[in-house]
Amino acid sequence: MKIISLLSQKGGAGKTVLSVNLAAYANSQGLDVAIADIDAQSSSCVWFDAREEDDISVVSCQPTRLESVSKTAAKENCDLLIIDTSPNSESATLAAARLSDFALVPCRPSLQDIEAIRTTIELVAIAQVQAGIVINAAKNSSIAQDATTAISGLGL
Repeated sequence: MKIISLLSQKGGAGKTVLSVNLAAYANSQGLDVAIADIDAQSSSCVWFDAREEDDISVVSCQPTRLESVSKTAAKENCDLLIIDTSPNSESATLAAARLSDFALVPCRPSLQDIEAIRTTIELVAIAQVQAGIVINAAKNSSIAQDATTAISGLGL
């Protein structure tokens, strides 16, 4: 089983949107997928409740239960576990990152958002997990390119 976490210390970066869309895509490709929603808002769970299909498992849990949720998913032959994290919680972000095979850091293409991911990048480095940044909600390619240039100096 592979584990991907969506990490950002900033709210509104698009963690949940990316989590549920990655899960839906992976499921459409034949993978057995689960989402661990450790955000107090439980937005991934709200998404699941609104779906007509029940082909993706979504569980709301505390960050301290992530390891247990991961073990259960592995026992149930889950191919991919996606962790949808909460903003403003370094301990939850670090717990998710340490458990993950890969971390995605969503970032909107604004100076404030790019500056805000610095803390997340530091946590990724502490966890020693492979990671990438996803530029999210770019209105056009020139804005995305400017954001890519700014992010390239952050060392991830």
